[in-house]
Amino acid sequence: IAKVMGSERELRFWSKPMAVKNTALFRYLQEMVVQEKVSEPLAKSFERLQPKDNDGPMDGNRRYAINVCHLLDIQCSINCPKKNNVPKFGGVEFRSFPSVVGEGMRAAAKLAQALVTESCTRPVVDLLSMAQLSGIEPADDASQLFRFLHLDEEAFKRAFA
Repeated sequence: IAKVMGSERELRFWSKPMAVKNTALFRYLQEMVVQEKVSEPLAKSFERLQPKDNDGPMDGNRRYAINVCHLLDIQCSINCPKKNNVPKFGGVEFRSFPSVVGEGMRAAAKLAQALVTESCTRPVVDLLSMAQLSGIEPADDASQLFRFLHLDEEAFKRAFA
């Protein structure tokens, strides 16, 4: 998706994919999905598998492409009390979009809404074909995802052209 929006380098610094930023947590979550069992609360997994190396005090759980630190009871940053003291309010932040207005903002909002809607309403088995599971290479484009979400891929591309 970052490729479609033409800002892959910028977005990868501020919102790294979990598969790149925290391989241990990513693998644990993959295993959890495949085995369909949870061995500990998700927040505990995030804390236990927090990487030791980071890009400074503002780095941490908030810098994933999809930030869940306002949803789960986890620290948002490595060492920023201002970020960590924000009360949890059930939010999910999509950091994988550039700052945009107009059609770009509309397209990004539609995509985020479709992702949340489909992941909350579809059975897990329907989502597996969209998941980056162990041993399966990630898709080299987002076409399958747009079809799955019933979104017009060409309209999305035009919004960021």
